[in-house]
Amino acid sequence: MLNKKEVADAIAKSLITGESIASIMLKAQMLASLLENEEFSNWVSYEQNGYPEGVIVPEYRRIGCSVKAHIALPYGGMWQNMSVPPDSIEDEQVNQRVFTVALGESVASLDAFSTKSEGSDQLVVELPAYVFPYIDRVFDGPYHNVIKAWQTFPRQAAKGIVEKIKSVLLNFILQLDKSLNLDIDFTLEDKSKVAQIMNTTINANMVHTGNGNLTADNCNSIVGDNSQIVMSDHSKAEITELVNKLSALKSQIEVDEIEFTDYLDEIQQELDKKITSPKIIRKALRAIKSLGGIITEKAVEYGIDQVIARLPV
Repeated sequence: MLNKKEVADAIAKSLITGESIASIMLKAQMLASLLENEEFSNWVSYEQNGYPEGVIVPEYRRIGCSVKAHIALPYGGMWQNMSVPPDSIEDEQVNQRVFTVALGESVASLDAFSTKSEGSDQLVVELPAYVFPYIDRVFDGPYHNVIKAWQTFPRQAAKGIVEKIKSVLLNFILQLDKSLNLDIDFTLEDKSKVAQIMNTTINANMVHTGNGNLTADNCNSIVGDNSQIVMSDHSKAEITELVNKLSALKSQIEVDEIEFTDYLDEIQQELDKKITSPKIIRKALRAIKSLGGIITEKAVEYGIDQVIARLPV
């Protein structure tokens, strides 16, 4: 029977040589059995079979999307295929729901879609009716109501998710190899190391749903009442770099410098706290982006939209 080291080596080789993701996950299933780690076993199972309703979808399976809608007007008129501007919904959680797709399909299904040669290059996912009133308020004009809304995203996004799954698994294998001697039997201490590696390589990409504090590195979404986040040094450094670039524009701006400076100071104050409020930072960044002129132009150039998208909800 194969031992842990042989299976781990086989997985690493398969990931590097481009073997099919379905075959790789079968080997990961075998490794999960040998490791006797329930969390890793569950992760492998969800990736193979899809994430059922009620199970948290990892952050790397969440992608930004475009949104369109059909809007009915009085007396039988209609606005068709109306594009809904990104970040246009004031409610943070609804905005996240509308402009983010969480793909819970099996990795084999995602792989098949990403490599499909025929059909549209875009996947369409219909939005639930409860978000329609929020989309209604985005558009001005005569009385109207949304009758259908949907998300679209490119086929290549599915391919990106498959590649990320491979990367997450390879990182897990590399950390096992680094932290454990895989050709020996695990002691109880070794099993605790497996759990630790699981938390730092795979669970770091999960979404937290509950109350309390969460230390996150590559985690982009936190939902639930009273959720707070201890932001990683990497995340803080990314926001700090953006703030510094924006601060350098003060001499060029055509808007109220005091207002602009207040927003920057508000962000810096949050970054200096141990418990940071992503909501405050997000609102300040969006306010800066809306100031117009060179501020908006440079903010977009500096990647403000990407920084906002990576902030936890």
